[in-house]
Amino acid sequence: MHIAIVDHGFANLGSVDRMLRRVEVLPEITSDPERIKRADKIILPGVGSYDPPLRAMRASGMYDAVTEHVSAGKPILGICVGLQMMTQGSDEGSEDGFGWIKGRLSALRNVVKPGTKVPHMGWNVIRKPDGSRLLADFPDLSKFYFLHSYALLKGDAGALNISCTHDVDFVAAFEKDNIFGAQFHPEKSHKFGMNFFSNFAKL
Repeated sequence: MHIAIVDHGFANLGSVDRMLRRVEVLPEITSDPERIKRADKIILPGVGSYDPPLRAMRASGMYDAVTEHVSAGKPILGICVGLQMMTQGSDEGSEDGFGWIKGRLSALRNVVKPGTKVPHMGWNVIRKPDGSRLLADFPDLSKFYFLHSYALLKGDAGALNISCTHDVDFVAAFEKDNIFGAQFHPEKSHKFGMNFFSNFAKL
């Protein structure tokens, strides 16, 4: 099985690579569109702002390669900004996302009560719905590590949405056919993150 980690220049590649290796997966970090298209599964990580990785991928051909991979029905996992890029867009930027997930990201500072810390940073509990493939063997109240200032407040009605609360409810993760996203960082989430990556590798 060939898992490719997409290197668009704005991600924690080393942390993702190391966590995958801890669950006995040997990924490839690549910015080569052809290798992305040929991979069995791809991971689309991301940190920082919304627009830069999308612009980098469009300029390099990686955007089209990722689109072709998903159109072929092969699994993809977006992490943090990687999840955000799977939506239709974000209030943080002007670029259109891939559009696989309906909805736009909202700034948390505009929706939480005054005094609530933004960015949402640190460990938080997620609420696991029935039928999750990536969280099938997890306890109901599992903790993951978050670091974000924008969030998808309303889930795509066609997806299985996993929720979390930071004064307001938001989508912590989703599963839709072969498309998976995590707003949290599984690569920083210790045993829960290891199990999460292991389940993705087994799909």
